[in-house]
Amino acid sequence: MAKIVTRIARTLASVPLLLLAVACGSGSQQAADRSDQGDGQQPRTTLQVVTTVLPVNLFTQAVAGDCATVIPLLPAGADTHAFQARPQDVATLGKAQVLVINGLGLEAFIEPLLKSADNPDLITIDSSQGITPLKLEDHPSADHGHDHGHSHSHGHSEAEGAVDPHIWLDPQLAAQQVKTIRDGLIQADPGCADGYRERAKSYLSQLKRLDDDLANQLAPFRGRTVVSYHEALGYFVRRYDLKAEALVTLPSDQPTPADVQRVSAALKQANVNGVLTEPGGGSSALQALANDLDLSLSVFDPMELVPAEQQRIPSLYINVMQSNGAAVTSTLQP
Repeated sequence: MAKIVTRIARTLASVPLLLLAVACGSGSQQAADRSDQGDGQQPRTTLQVVTTVLPVNLFTQAVAGDCATVIPLLPAGADTHAFQARPQDVATLGKAQVLVINGLGLEAFIEPLLKSADNPDLITIDSSQGITPLKLEDHPSADHGHDHGHSHSHGHSEAEGAVDPHIWLDPQLAAQQVKTIRDGLIQADPGCADGYRERAKSYLSQLKRLDDDLANQLAPFRGRTVVSYHEALGYFVRRYDLKAEALVTLPSDQPTPADVQRVSAALKQANVNGVLTEPGGGSSALQALANDLDLSLSVFDPMELVPAEQQRIPSLYINVMQSNGAAVTSTLQP
């Protein structure tokens, strides 16, 4: 069985130092101390846990409760594909006891930060441990043979292969992530084991209800194709027996004329009533296609852009996934 928790080794010293400069703010915050209530017990320092991408932050909060201070590394408004760090992020990692990541190459930016933080005792929980990722060429798609002409690697090396890191868009895989985070926090902080277990159990029940509701909602559309802006729906459509077609691979990609022609043909063949855009823009080409074909636009949020206007709490994942299910349904209904 793969190890859930690994220690950051000093061998990261070979990784080049990141030039730290960014326009947006850091998620760093001051840690709070919590004292145990039992008579005669020594004050207990709250576990300091740093998280990376938004879904991992939400899952960690759901499990941590008051046993840990959960610090998001990515600030509000940050795009996970274009994140750059600043010096206080190094300080945050230098003081932390635990780092929770999504894994699957999504956090390529983290290694130079870890080198600079020089925190050999930092424990890393890779929430993707035990999950077999989708290769991008294996995506459930209306056209498995198309080639966008873009790089499909979300920070992965050629040796690792190009895989889809958006595992949280399948609530069943999100539940596996929560379990991995729970087990990692228990190993890092056994004194709060009961609290971690109870909170994880409660959140897993919510994820089960979410998955059941989405499965019932989308059951009438099995085998249908949904069209989105960028390739992020692989796990979602696989879970609910749908197919997917995307205009571009990454949000930062610019669609080519061939991309537009391919998606236009897919839209006509799929007999859909709408297409899926996403928050934060990047959908002007899809908007033009929708206008040309008299289709509506519905927002599917892959939770890659950290929201500036929404409170970052565990229920955000549930709410966004419910909205995503409604968006997909709206594009497929007669």
